[in-house]
Order: sequence, then C-alpha cells, then structure tokens
Amino acid sequence: MSTNPYVNALLAAAYIVVVAFAMYFGSQNAGEADSVLAPIAMLSLLVLSVAVMGYLFFFQPVQMFMAGRTAEASVFFLKTVGAFALITFVFLALLYVYPKSETPSGKLMNIESYVSQNISGLSPEKAVLGGTFYVTEIQAKDGKGVVYYEDGHIDLVADFTYTASKMQGTDITSFTVRR
Repeated sequence: MSTNPYVNALLAAAYIVVVAFAMYFGSQNAGEADSVLAPIAMLSLLVLSVAVMGYLFFFQPVQMFMAGRTAEASVFFLKTVGAFALITFVFLALLYVYPKSETPSGKLMNIESYVSQNISGLSPEKAVLGGTFYVTEIQAKDGKGVVYYEDGHIDLVADFTYTASKMQGTDITSFTVRR
C-alpha cells in the first residue's frame, strides 16, 4: 500500500490483470468445473478481490479521515478513483484497438470449443421443455467429428465435418444426428 493515490490505482489495475490472466489461461488448462470446488474458488476470489480493492482504495483515506484530515482524505480518494477510471478507459480502448479474432496462441478456436459453444445452433433437433443443449463428449480429428450432447431430457449423438482456416475461421460443413 502506498501513500500515493496513483500508485494505489496502478496496484489495483495490476491485481486485476493478474486475476484476469489466471482466469483466462487457467480456464484453458483446467478440466470441467463439475464439482463444488468451482463455486468455492470463485466466491473465495470474489472475497479476496473485495478485500484487496477495499484496502487499496479506502485504507489511506480512512486513516486520513480518522486523523481529522477530511479534505485531504477526499482528495486522495478521488485521485485514486480518477486514476483508476483512466486506466479502465485505456483497457476499454484496447478492446477496440486489438479485437479478439484468435486465441492467445495465435491459432483459431479449436473445433471442440467451437462446437461446444454453438451446439444449440448446430443441432437440427431442438432442446425440449425449455432446456439448453450442452456437450458431454466430443471427438474431432482431420475434418471429422462426433459430438455427444443433451439438454437434461434427451441425449443425442451427431456426426459432423468441418473446415478451419485463418481466413474463414471454423465452418461446420455437415452436422447429422444419429437415429
């Protein structure tokens, strides 16, 4: 913790960057989140983040306020928030300057992720009783694949073919549900 509001804002941004990198790259390497550990980890991260941000944004101004330096505490807090707002604006501007079209490794989204994220639109069968399809297993190699998916009421298996190129992205060329 610093007595400089600009350093505190930078530390807050650095903490967010570290957490975002851990979540983004960790989710690519982690398995399925089918256990109670996933919500425990996310709630723990939320509590830790609130504590860290509270410390960085409020500790010094509260100390000043308690010492009777009310105006100085307000200025310190507003400078911290203003600097953080500027950093946030830079992050938002970077979203437009560097739009995401590829994964961090420079490769196209893998076919498994593509099918998993688009299964409801790919399936000629519609989910029943207001359900939503999700993939339970997928195998894909050399332009062909098999996907097992369900909506909680019906289980389906489909064969599909695909192409992938940097210029045109991923394209499912056929998707046939097995009967």
